[in-house]
Amino acid sequence: MPVIDIRQLDNKRIINSDVCIVGGGISGVILAEKLSEKSKVSLIESGDIKPNDEIQSLYNLDCVGYPLRPDFQSRVRQLGGSCNLWPGRCMILNELDFRKREWVNYSGWPITYAELIQYYQPAAVILNLPSIELFKSDYKFNEYCNIGKSIRSTNKFIFRNSLWAKKPERFGHKTRHWHTLKTNQNITMYIHANLNHIELSESKQAVNSILVKTLSEKSFIFKSRFLILACGGIENARILLSSRSQMKNGVGNDHDLVGRYYMDHPTAVSTEIKLKKKIFPSYLFGLPIKNGRVQIGIGFNDDYQSRKGLLNNYVQLEPKFPQKYEEAYEVIIRNAKKLLRKGYSGHRFTFGNVGITKIPEIIYLLTPKDLIPHFLIRWYSGWQKLFARPIGADQLVMVHHLEQEPDPESRVLLNHEKDVLGMNCVSLNWKISNKSKRTADILQRQLYQYLKQTGLVKRNDTFFNENLSDFKDASHHMGTTRMGENEKTGVVDKNCKVFGIDNLYIAGSSIFPTSGHANSTLTIAALALRLAEHIRMRMS
Repeated sequence: MPVIDIRQLDNKRIINSDVCIVGGGISGVILAEKLSEKSKVSLIESGDIKPNDEIQSLYNLDCVGYPLRPDFQSRVRQLGGSCNLWPGRCMILNELDFRKREWVNYSGWPITYAELIQYYQPAAVILNLPSIELFKSDYKFNEYCNIGKSIRSTNKFIFRNSLWAKKPERFGHKTRHWHTLKTNQNITMYIHANLNHIELSESKQAVNSILVKTLSEKSFIFKSRFLILACGGIENARILLSSRSQMKNGVGNDHDLVGRYYMDHPTAVSTEIKLKKKIFPSYLFGLPIKNGRVQIGIGFNDDYQSRKGLLNNYVQLEPKFPQKYEEAYEVIIRNAKKLLRKGYSGHRFTFGNVGITKIPEIIYLLTPKDLIPHFLIRWYSGWQKLFARPIGADQLVMVHHLEQEPDPESRVLLNHEKDVLGMNCVSLNWKISNKSKRTADILQRQLYQYLKQTGLVKRNDTFFNENLSDFKDASHHMGTTRMGENEKTGVVDKNCKVFGIDNLYIAGSSIFPTSGHANSTLTIAALALRLAEHIRMRMS
């Protein structure tokens, strides 16, 4: 069926389907496509197929904890969700990320790495990634610079590999998924449709219906056998907490866990490290391959983390850009994101409010390699290799990516302010534990000392090992409806079903019990495939 603008339907209409999915991002679209093979699916999207400032304002929140990046758009309320802003980088969780680690509070997943790994490969295919074999820390890349060879020979460090697709898969307007949504007779997608309230059955053990509203003050009732919330790490919690007409603490919140354990992957950039020689292209700094790109990160191995009580952080080494490059980057990023990224939604950065002094932070967290077309990067890298050309930098910086230790006081809360739909707005109390920061400090010191011991660093290098302090969020919203062994440890069970409610499921990174070291996109897609398989089994 064609996509329906719900504002054009008669007010107070009742709409029935087998499965109702709320949220048209990566999880929602994958679930809709998979479940529509044998079921009638209603896909409810708050936004439009293109950016809309009025709808986007429904995501406004009040940050009362550790500050977020100012003037930065980290969530998108439109078809495709925040994937519209995603540069295409993917990583895979490792076995340690799933384990109960005695030295990490509230760690451990109720599923194992072995249970999820089978879904990573089909998820990688959906996202157009190169083979997931390239994620293996011991993968035999055919090129290492001296730094990489030296680090690889230690018994302390391990490689953490990142992959980029040649053409990252999008899930919004003018993508192959858009074509599927428009032509699949078993999927009906409703845009401008905002979930306002969940109504439970009389027994409170199942969802009876949901109330959907428009900004034009129309309302609709949706009924289905199964309801799946796929609205993101902040909004999933907000919806459950807001549905209080039958349960005073909100749906699925008998044990006050909804909204808690909010996590991100805090990032930081070190000062420069002066090397004896200019560096040459290497997978350590990112190189293109036939159908994508690879970059190697460095972290502590599992044994060292266990012995020292550390988290699963890692760093990526990046060439230090000359000051003139940093100052020009504002223009590059502003124009390249508009010209080269399909599905772009508005201005991710508000450049009028970002001073030149902030550009050095941005350039290492969203590098030029993320924006330049693949064929140009591959051509340039081939030219450098053919003529044995160095990168042109004799300094490095460490770009830190932190695993955040779960903390029940890091949370999403409702405040007293209400939006135009009558829903309470969100306050975000983000907290970063000392263990996360301590791990970053130790990794920075140990890696720098190792580089000095191997003779790669200048004797008069002024790099100082002071504690890192200025961390930025990475727009990875995780943990607010975490997966647990039982209702006292989590909001959903190992099959993503809300405890005590037979037909309510949650998809996306809000169910992550721990953040692990890897950014969340590929794991979100893998968990969506796993959930689709589970619901198909229940329906049959």
